[in-house]
Amino acid sequence: MSQPQVAAKQTPYTVYPATAAADIEEDSQVLMVICPDLLPHSTSGDVVGGSVTSSINIATPSGTKSQADATFVNYLTATWEGVSGHRYPPMIRRGEPIEVYKLANQDKLYWRASGRGRNYRTTDRMYVEISATATNSPNPNTNTSSTPDGEKNDDTTYSFYMDSTKKKIGFKTSMVNGETNQFSGEFDLAAGTWSITDNSSVTKADDGSSVGNRIYMDTGSVSGIPVFQVNIASGATLKFQKDDCYIKIPKKCFVDIGERLVYNSPLTYINNTAAGYIFVNAKNIVVSVAKDVTATIGGVLGISVPNAKLAGNFIASNIRAVSFITGIVGALYKSSVCSNPSFDNVTEANNAADTDFSGKGNRHAAASEQLVSFSNLVTSLFGEVKSKIGVPADTSGLNPIATASKIDNVQGDT
Repeated sequence: MSQPQVAAKQTPYTVYPATAAADIEEDSQVLMVICPDLLPHSTSGDVVGGSVTSSINIATPSGTKSQADATFVNYLTATWEGVSGHRYPPMIRRGEPIEVYKLANQDKLYWRASGRGRNYRTTDRMYVEISATATNSPNPNTNTSSTPDGEKNDDTTYSFYMDSTKKKIGFKTSMVNGETNQFSGEFDLAAGTWSITDNSSVTKADDGSSVGNRIYMDTGSVSGIPVFQVNIASGATLKFQKDDCYIKIPKKCFVDIGERLVYNSPLTYINNTAAGYIFVNAKNIVVSVAKDVTATIGGVLGISVPNAKLAGNFIASNIRAVSFITGIVGALYKSSVCSNPSFDNVTEANNAADTDFSGKGNRHAAASEQLVSFSNLVTSLFGEVKSKIGVPADTSGLNPIATASKIDNVQGDT
């Protein structure tokens, strides 16, 4: 039943109950409606808009007859009245109860949603917005938009939207009133992704699009590859993709850790693509290598250490030293220990440096093989002399002395 109401400025209008005769088209404000109060006996059975075309005979003033086609419809067309802060009308479905009215004596029919139509609605969308302009007309100092006469769009409003048809939720801001940045975010519930970004479009995403400052996540529900990525317009990137992590920093990275860093990796590369510098300032370094340590050094290796011990064989092309002292090496220096890297403190080793380098009797080394050969020659020559003149005395003791000069710890070619 119709309900007389009073609109703004005391303009009388009457509200009539009606029913949507068809689904509203996306982005349209016009709706086909069936209103028995305005179009009696317009429908029976299912509520659906329809039309019938018939031929009728028309008598002219001259007495002749002409035939014309006439189309009869059981519905009216109404325009959405609009709601403050809403960009689009609700997605009305066929059969949903609504309300229609005319303003005063105007012929145009308006419609609005009814609170009784909730259970008729299927997928829907709501786009809420508020104005962000300081004036209704563009001001070059405060309004960078070229939109005339205060028209509202994505550039001149703050907006929030929910669209269950496209399965998306999002928001957008504006820079029209002197804001430093324009932000936008969207949750794509069909693709299982979401992102928040601004207007600093400098860097490029994997697909070649500009991303600027952006946070992006793909749950992997559809793509099969979960991704979490942070981009900075300067080019810095932090990306977690499935089982992998990628970090790109165009210039500098500083890490300040107050207690400890525990690092585990079966394979580690440092400066894989280009040579660089590495500086280490450490109190203790403990290295445990299960098999081999190899190094290729193009220049020199310099080590400044008060004491060093090596257990095992040492092989070198050349060795230059001030002196060599034979003796027992003794126990190797002990390592500092941290039994549990996650919780334990370091038990620092207290190694006493070796101080006895005096040796026993400084000796000058000579090749014993050559000394033995010299002794054999001398003994042979003295033997020949003695066979002729009977002197000198027995020289057979020379060879044992020469042989005893051999240092067994030094081996090499004869």
